[in-house]
Amino acid sequence: MKSKICAVMVLALLINIKAFGQEKYEKPTYLETYLSWGSIAYIAPTLLLNDAKLLAPNSKILQSDLSNFKRSFGFGGYQYQGNTNHNPINASAIGGLAFEAQLGTYNFGKPKERKHSPQLRFGFGYGSTQSIGNYWSNEVSTPSDTFISRSGKRIYTDSVFYESVNVSYSSSQARLMADILFHTNPDRRFSLYIGIGMNVGLTFNNQTQIYYTSQSNIKSSDDGNMSFYEAGEISAKNEWNKNKGAWLLGVYVPAGLSYRLGKTTPVLNQTSLFMEVKTGLTAMAIPELQTYLLPTIQSSFGARLRF
Repeated sequence: MKSKICAVMVLALLINIKAFGQEKYEKPTYLETYLSWGSIAYIAPTLLLNDAKLLAPNSKILQSDLSNFKRSFGFGGYQYQGNTNHNPINASAIGGLAFEAQLGTYNFGKPKERKHSPQLRFGFGYGSTQSIGNYWSNEVSTPSDTFISRSGKRIYTDSVFYESVNVSYSSSQARLMADILFHTNPDRRFSLYIGIGMNVGLTFNNQTQIYYTSQSNIKSSDDGNMSFYEAGEISAKNEWNKNKGAWLLGVYVPAGLSYRLGKTTPVLNQTSLFMEVKTGLTAMAIPELQTYLLPTIQSSFGARLRF
């Protein structure tokens, strides 16, 4: 009788050990690394001339007479009137490149809860971007001569002097990020995910770049309003002004599509390619001007490795 009881106890113990082993295998805690490269863009207010002078107070180009220049960068250029406030309607999309490295973790309860379990993701990002800028131009046309062509058409020639000033403020950015992601099912070949996240960071290598170009052309036109240009020499000048470093803070909604490279092959079944888009708002401080709240969109492509 005792031998039968011992046999039953040993059998039960073996079943429990086997079940524990299966349960441990079916309920892993995943860690994933995310490596991605992409672009980031800000919808920024167009820079006005008075603010450009604050960014580069020693610029000889900006201190020259630009009263006849038209602001032609953004949604519809118009004549600069000396207003030092930004017009949010006259905006532009500018940005640059961004690299990110992140670590994500799952903590599953039961196997059926995998696709419902949130993933925590933390990481670091680096980028070099433009934040705000503007472009001004001026064209002066002076009648030069009139003559009759062989076909009898009257030809008018004008001397055209064109000049432009381009100002852009750029910086390097280092960001710390924290996200919460919800995947459809991380064990499938294809999976979708969406979440919410935030980042905080610093800007450095801040600088304002000023480019000036001028060109003299000959414009010819006939009675039928057909115009032809003969380009002349181009003159160019560049200036750089170093600016103060600052901070940034952002919130965003990440959404992506992931594809796992294999089902059973080692390494491949742990590796996925993904595309991700983040849309949100970024508060960015520019010490010489003010703090801007910029609509932001970032797109990236990269690889995920589960281990």
